[in-house]
Amino acid sequence: MTKPLIAIQKFNDFKQWVNKHPLLESYVAQLTTGDIDNIFFHDSGNTCHILFVETKECGEDNLEDSQKNIYAIIDAVFRRYSTQNHHPIAMKLWGRIQSRKINYLGTHLLVFENTNPDNSTWMKWDNDFISIPELINLLRFNKEA
Repeated sequence: MTKPLIAIQKFNDFKQWVNKHPLLESYVAQLTTGDIDNIFFHDSGNTCHILFVETKECGEDNLEDSQKNIYAIIDAVFRRYSTQNHHPIAMKLWGRIQSRKINYLGTHLLVFENTNPDNSTWMKWDNDFISIPELINLLRFNKEA
C-alpha cells in the first residue's frame, strides 16, 4: 500500500474516499489522482486565454510527483492546441458552439509566505518574487505570464 498523500485530512470527502479505497490504491489500479488548484480563463471574443496556477502556502514550494505528472500532461495538450499551432477550434461556450483560438499561458507555481497575498510579506511566481499588483496583472492577462 502506498503512503497516503500529505495532509489527506484537508481533502474533501470524495478525495479521502478515493485515497483510502483498496481497489483505487495506486499500485493496484496503477492510477494517479490529483487536482488543479486554479484555472484562470478569459474569453476575449475570438481567443480564449487560459493559465493554470498551483498554489502553495507557508513557503512550501514542492510539488508531489503526481502533481508534476498531471501538470505535464495538461501542459503538453494545451501547447499542442494553442494559438501558435492551430486555427480556431469549435467548443461549447456560454451555452452555444463558439469558434475560438486558444492562447495558453502555461502552468505556474504561486507560493505564499503565509496563506494568501494579503497575509504574506512575500510571494513567488515560478520562483521569482512578485508583488500583488504584478500578480493581479498576470491573473487578468494584462501581462505575459
